[in-house]
Amino acid sequence: MMYKLIEKYATIVVSKIDQGYVNDYKWLLDNPNQVLRSYYQGKYRDFWGMNQSRLGDKFFNPYFATLNSALNNATTLTNVVNTLYGSATQENGKPYFAFSFATKLLHMTDTALPVYDSRVVAFYFFREPTRTTKRGVPGLIADYVKLYDFLIEEYDRILKQSLLSKAIQEFETRFQSHGFSKEKIIDSLIWAFASSGLLQTKKVIYE
Repeated sequence: MMYKLIEKYATIVVSKIDQGYVNDYKWLLDNPNQVLRSYYQGKYRDFWGMNQSRLGDKFFNPYFATLNSALNNATTLTNVVNTLYGSATQENGKPYFAFSFATKLLHMTDTALPVYDSRVVAFYFFREPTRTTKRGVPGLIADYVKLYDFLIEEYDRILKQSLLSKAIQEFETRFQSHGFSKEKIIDSLIWAFASSGLLQTKKVIYE
């Protein structure tokens, strides 16, 4: 149903995506040699919505070091999460579980990979794994990775079955020289649909 709504209202959904968003993403992709510089890191944190987390250098220093390494050496999502886990703590003192940020890091090394964030969770009605799992941190990470594997398979299905072909074409027509993979366009469409309040404002209507 949601895919059909995005297709039907493709022009409206794509209009919610800002040119600055496209430009900033392309700049980040085009300048991987600047990952360890403060200017790059500032743009990266702003683009991926990381500043709201209020995490400090204890987290971001290893984060960008990991990104720099991952751009030159293949890694896995599990390895990235394990590397980052415990590098910062939440206000309640518990280790910060940076799964969403880890998927964004991995995406920068391979733009065909999806991004896991709160908008995706809302769009797919994910029931996120409990963080009190008896299997501990390894079990928790494995459960989240299963959700991520679903996204990989689902985005592949969307492309193979042309479920969002009109909306993808609308995006590509609107934004020339965008540098977005088809998977990143899907991610952007979901973000625009889930966060713009189109249903609440009745600009998109169930029928």
